[in-house]
Amino acid sequence: HPFRGSTCFMLGNEGQGMTTKQIECCDQLVYIPQFSKATASLNVAVAGSIVLHHFATWAKLQEAPREAAKFVVDAPRSKLDRFTAPTEAELEEINQKRKERAAKRQKGDDDDPEMVSVNDGKEAS
Repeated sequence: HPFRGSTCFMLGNEGQGMTTKQIECCDQLVYIPQFSKATASLNVAVAGSIVLHHFATWAKLQEAPREAAKFVVDAPRSKLDRFTAPTEAELEEINQKRKERAAKRQKGDDDDPEMVSVNDGKEAS
């Protein structure tokens, strides 16, 4: 495998490949060998899947558990669980949304002219 250490993947356009600027950003390039002349390129999703599979094999990533033909996935947390016991990431998201709403309310208050009471010097009777 051509991988070394920390790796970032940049996938090119299906027809054109990568631009010169994109190629200049890369320390190393990899390609997927083709064994026929039937097509000039692979679909980018297919190519990315092949490369990521080879990377996972090289990095010795542990395969996700399966039951028969299906992968075992964690059940999503309920809304109640997220509300009563948010994870650190959920709490960060909640706080960010609160800041955004507060800023939006503040901007709304700044855009509305305040009601100004005008006294023409007459006393109320």
